[in-house]
Amino acid sequence: IQNARYRFFGPSVAPAIGALGNVIVLLIFSRFIGPLALCWGYVISMIIQAGITVIPVLSHGWKRTLPLTDQRVTGLGRLMVPLIVLGLVLSFSPVAERYFSSSLPDGQIAYMGYAQKISSMFVLSLASGISTTIFPVMARTFASEGIAGLSKKNDFGLQLTFAVALPAVMISGAVAIPLTSIFLERGAFGFMDTLGVSQILFA
Repeated sequence: IQNARYRFFGPSVAPAIGALGNVIVLLIFSRFIGPLALCWGYVISMIIQAGITVIPVLSHGWKRTLPLTDQRVTGLGRLMVPLIVLGLVLSFSPVAERYFSSSLPDGQIAYMGYAQKISSMFVLSLASGISTTIFPVMARTFASEGIAGLSKKNDFGLQLTFAVALPAVMISGAVAIPLTSIFLERGAFGFMDTLGVSQILFA
């Protein structure tokens, strides 16, 4: 809704502000409630993101409401069915991964988790950053050139993502050990933990 009103800043910056709220909660409350600060940080992060994106829509007000039997509402419902099914599959996937990973040797599950968190930083900064910034361009192109122009911009965005992400993957794989050491080695984590995580990081 915000993008349709040519307001791109709020929806784009919401995840970053939510992540910042997560970090603040961890820094303040981890000494008092320990690991539970992770849970509360995640909850507060989601609330912040939802607030930033939903409050402007609600404050704009509603011109009128549509009944659930309206053709546009039912059509939207049919379009959402594949997304709901995919969402259920994606939600089930982590549970299945943990179930099958429980047969792995001690420490391997933790190594997989740490490697995923390190790699997600690159995913967020590269692929997600490119896709978010190209959305306004795609919207303007669709308004001026229609579906054909939008298709070309979409292809360009995918090509740009691969052009940036693939070299980043190769470089991070080549420097996986020192990179993992920077993020991981402190406290109880030593060089052997770095080796275990770095082997998974490239994959």
